[in-house]
Amino acid sequence: MGSAVLGARPARFARLAGSRVVAAQPAGKHLFVNFDSGLSLHTHLGLRGSWHVYRPGERWQLPEPAASVVLEFADWVAICFRASIAELERGQASVGHLGPDVLAPDFDPAVAAARARELGVATAGETLLDQRAAAGIGNVFRCEVLWMHLVSPFRPLPDCDHDLLTRLFATAAELVADNARTSAPRRFPHGRAAVHGRAGRPCPRCRTLVSARRLGEQARMAYWCRACQT
Repeated sequence: MGSAVLGARPARFARLAGSRVVAAQPAGKHLFVNFDSGLSLHTHLGLRGSWHVYRPGERWQLPEPAASVVLEFADWVAICFRASIAELERGQASVGHLGPDVLAPDFDPAVAAARARELGVATAGETLLDQRAAAGIGNVFRCEVLWMHLVSPFRPLPDCDHDLLTRLFATAAELVADNARTSAPRRFPHGRAAVHGRAGRPCPRCRTLVSARRLGEQARMAYWCRACQT
């Protein structure tokens, strides 16, 4: 059994005091910290959130008003900053719509590819970000995976066969898993990001200037090379 919570704030999390952590389970971009009381702390980091762990009395890297959840243990203080979701619940029914987690030991990219096809998403770029197909792929990985496979984010999904979709999900899962093992900046087989955040700069492969445009209902920014991602 894990450590007991000595204190929890804001006030809506005070019920966690005295309970013990039994597991921490990711579900794509969601994280559930489960307690022996039967409650789960559900957080989603969104675009700006992060979990930090400090020793008691250690200075925080972010200001206290940015803390969405503070869990105090005997030897540690765990803080979730700027979460888009921070709530208590019983069970994990709120993520039942998600596809298989790319970090799960039994993740099957072919299953994710089949789910993506059933969803009827319009483009390859939207498909990789659709958490109903596979949970855990963010925009940085979406952009880099498509660049690695020479696929435009705007390629219509019907023009992507099952083998290609499977390779895209397989590469994304490998990159997410590789980066989950380190706290260093994101890394890729080609070094730093090739296209993400590099609009107007040369593509490392062909030197064409990287393009950027919003894509899909979420209007997330897609970065790609017009010359080699046809």
